[in-house]
This record gives sequence, C-alpha cells and structure tokens, in this order.
Amino acid sequence: MAFPLYTSHRGIALSSDPFSPAINSLRQLKTKFVIVGGIAVAQYLPGRFTEDLDILISVEDADSMRNELRQIGATAIRSLSIGGHTFRLSSGLELDVLESSAAWTQCALDHPTTVSAGWPVIGVPFLVLMKLDAGRERDLRDIALIVGSFADEQFTVIRNTVLQFLPDAVDDLISLRELGALELGSQSDQTEVRSAPRQEDP
Repeated sequence: MAFPLYTSHRGIALSSDPFSPAINSLRQLKTKFVIVGGIAVAQYLPGRFTEDLDILISVEDADSMRNELRQIGATAIRSLSIGGHTFRLSSGLELDVLESSAAWTQCALDHPTTVSAGWPVIGVPFLVLMKLDAGRERDLRDIALIVGSFADEQFTVIRNTVLQFLPDAVDDLISLRELGALELGSQSDQTEVRSAPRQEDP
C-alpha cells in the first residue's frame, strides 16, 4: 500500500537548537525509527512548539535500538508506562523511545514523511492512528486541526488507513474533521476581521 508524502509546514526546524546536537547524534542509528510527539505535530500544525524529542520504533527492534543508543553515549534513565524507555543523550537532551507492537507500526516506519532536513517524521495517517489510540483531549484536538485542513483526496488516504487498522474509529475521525474545519474557518474569519482596515466615520 502506497502512502503519499505530506508537505511539512516546518513548524519546528529539526536542524536548529535545542534539537540539532541530539538530531545529529541520531544520524548514526541503523535501526528504523520515525520522529513522533510534539515535533511531528509541529510539522502539520504551524505554531506548535515543543521541548521534547520522541521517536517510535517497532517493539521487535527494542534491543538493537538500546544497543545502538549506548554506543553513541546515551544512558537509559527510566521506563515509559506506554512502552519504551527514556534515554539521556550525550548532548544532555532526553529522548523518549516508544516501542510499538501495533499492526500499523511497520507501515509507519516504511513510509515516513521526510522533512526538509531529511529526517523521517511519522506520516499523517499513522500520527492520526497514534492519537486516536491515545484518545486524550489534546490528541483529539490535534487530529481535528490536522485533518480539518486537508483536501478530500488527502483525507481519503487517512480515512482508508484508519479503516484498515482501527475501523471502529472511522466515524470519530469524520466528526473530528468536521470540528477541525469549523474551528479553522472560525480562526480565519477572526483573522480577516482583525486585519481589515478601519473605516473612518463619514
């Protein structure tokens, strides 16, 4: 199944501080991963900022990833309740490595969205799946704003991916898109009102 690449809004420059030392150290890794979390969201929602660095791997690759991270000077500091570990990189930045056994994980690893710096960010369909699975209020709002901005053709790819891996959530996805489109439309209207020139009284 082919997944299209989505244009990044470049909400965060992956080559800029405070991420550049950590990102550069990850270039040495051979185990497949995709960037998730706040950085991934920022590629599709302009204006989102984060101080966290999170990556997703297959649970089957957990041992090889841990070994590779140790080789580049990273230290495991704690386990994650959702599965995985937090590492402190040699730069001092913490890295959350999420280990997933979800059926869609390998597809996400094989079909990342490549941003301008060449980094593999999780594709939109799989980011949506992650957030639907988490189900937190903030995750659902992120989904609404992301898919609410997409054209029908792009949304169809997302809907079909959710239908394949999480079919019970398709109706929720459609509702979230409608809510997102309404909120984005409201924001656009407010911007136009604020930017309109004031007319002098006759």
